[in-house]
Amino acid sequence: MLIKQTIENYELLKYAEDSIQATSIKVKGFPCEITIIAVYCPSRHIVKKEYFETFFQTLIPKFIAGGDCNSKTLYGAHV
Repeated sequence: MLIKQTIENYELLKYAEDSIQATSIKVKGFPCEITIIAVYCPSRHIVKKEYFETFFQTLIPKFIAGGDCNSKTLYGAHV
């Protein structure tokens, strides 16, 4: 992730499970702090809804998550 040097930010602990891996930064300078996350879900794993719910609980209250989530393996559906 690239963040403009004048925007105050810091990296959070990495989230590293077999099915979800994420790098997060907390950005200050808005009306509130927000966490921005780059997510990767390796295609060899089936990612269940519960896995994301557990992951999102570590990010509350405000966050934006994006990345390579391999939709063909989400929620146990194979294409």
